[in-house]
Amino acid sequence: MTTTSDAAEFVGVRYETLRNWLKKGLLVDRRISAASAGRKWRHYSDVDMVCLQITRNALDVGVPLEIVVDICNDSELLELIDADLTGRYRLGGGPQVFILVWSQADAARFMIVAETAVVTEIKRHPSAVTILNLSHIIRQTAARLDR
Repeated sequence: MTTTSDAAEFVGVRYETLRNWLKKGLLVDRRISAASAGRKWRHYSDVDMVCLQITRNALDVGVPLEIVVDICNDSELLELIDADLTGRYRLGGGPQVFILVWSQADAARFMIVAETAVVTEIKRHPSAVTILNLSHIIRQTAARLDR
């Protein structure tokens, strides 16, 4: 488990930046433990750390925070990340998995797709502006977490 200040340092943002992301709804309903003097401390799992890295990568290429919040709170994505990190499924051993983000009717949308479907989905959503390599982000984050 990682604290907020450690998590911020890990993904290369200021503590206040991470707190702002959390206030906007990123990583809702995650672990918060009671501490002395009635203060509560948030702790981050390895899955949370991958979501924070996805957030940093997505914001760096211009994906709005609102869509990043939706991506990182998607139960299918969270299960996929957890399955990879715990060894139940290895994204690195099969086709790459990507997150596609595109604009549609004045709103951003996203989809999790396997490598084999990326070209098809981009043709279906020609305004796709961002492709995040989920497999790479998980491997990169896990290696930095000393897995």
